[in-house]
Amino acid sequence: MEDLTDLYERLYFHEIDAREQLNSRLQLPLSLIVVLAGAFAYLLQTADHALTSFAAYLFRTSLILMGASFLVGTYSFVRAAWGHNYKFIPYAQQIAAIVEQLKEYDVKYATTVADKLTAEYLRGYLIEGATNNASNNDRRSAYLHWSNMGVVATSAFALLAFLAFVLGDLSRAQSVMHVSLTQPVDIRGISIPNKLFVVREEDTVPTKQ
Repeated sequence: MEDLTDLYERLYFHEIDAREQLNSRLQLPLSLIVVLAGAFAYLLQTADHALTSFAAYLFRTSLILMGASFLVGTYSFVRAAWGHNYKFIPYAQQIAAIVEQLKEYDVKYATTVADKLTAEYLRGYLIEGATNNASNNDRRSAYLHWSNMGVVATSAFALLAFLAFVLGDLSRAQSVMHVSLTQPVDIRGISIPNKLFVVREEDTVPTKQ
């Protein structure tokens, strides 16, 4: 029986370690999702969607597939990161309180069930926690796998869309604003025409010293 308790304990702590490893593995797809979201927004905003060339059709198809795979990857990432309740053994203070109550029971009724009931109490938490946490880790691992597949597919379609965007010259034409001065500029009440006058030196009036 003690061997089984040791087994349940190892399984319990193994699933706790697996939980921490899954949390660490979520950092990479999160970074890639943020980058791909920016790339998708850039392509969607700067491309001229009115063009009808082969490159334009290829670009739009790649962009649609990129968006679909991005949604799959993001949804799977969210499911892998949130919505999973793990079970843990009670705090040490709670366990100590249970043990003390069982010892008092032994003293009061002249029994020797404290050690046995304490072991069963802890073993029950280990079994329940190991089973529940293993189920959570399996689901999270599956969702993380699909999230990675979605990120890979999104990256591939993004590369194809960028190639079509650049080679097909699909950027939206930028309008250029021309500014011309047609009216005189009034500076502190002085009207300055838009013509240049040259005053000859002999026409100037010398000032008195």
